[in-house]
Amino acid sequence: MNEKGQVAFEVLLLTLVIISSSILLVGVYLQINDDTIALGITRAETNKQLAGIKENIMIEKIGIQKTSLTTTITIKLSSPIVLDTTAIKTAIASQTKIKEAVITVN
Repeated sequence: MNEKGQVAFEVLLLTLVIISSSILLVGVYLQINDDTIALGITRAETNKQLAGIKENIMIEKIGIQKTSLTTTITIKLSSPIVLDTTAIKTAIASQTKIKEAVITVN
């Protein structure tokens, strides 16, 4: 192989490595970003529903657990109340890649 051909091959290989690692990192970032967006949507929708209630109820904690099959979002409130989890699921599905989430309210 001549010198110009070898340099071109090395540049091509280096470019391939850079592009592949960029695609991998963007995929990981977007997955983490979906979880953060889902938690934000859950908090906003919960606050919207709690605003319509005349009781003083606070959100104590919102957590997310992911497995290979399911995404579970847990909402812990200061007082037990029934929330419309369908509205939360719909908002999450429309703005993230999480299409099926299990939402529990404690």
